[in-house]
Amino acid sequence: MHKKTYVAIAIRESTSASPEYTTLYEETTLLVKAVSVEDATAKAVKYFRNEHTYISAAGFRITTKMLKIEDVNEILGIVDDDIEEINARFFRDYEAYNKFREMLDDGI
Repeated sequence: MHKKTYVAIAIRESTSASPEYTTLYEETTLLVKAVSVEDATAKAVKYFRNEHTYISAAGFRITTKMLKIEDVNEILGIVDDDIEEINARFFRDYEAYNKFREMLDDGI
């Protein structure tokens, strides 16, 4: 089967038990080579499925995990590899992000 290129947008959340830490959200865009949108979605989930824990520069124990795959769509470009992370944005207010996404979905 011929693979097509898809763009997948995922949302990750970074949290800490430290009261000084503010939850951080990240929107990440991937290019995924897959035979279908379902295959592309499964590959994106697999890429993000594991939680990641580390100690930040400020000394906080941070845990990052995937919240959801926001969107998966076919693109017209050609990518040499099966998957590449191409963009990431960070934000702290997830509710505001969801309101923004709703406005985009409503065509505003």
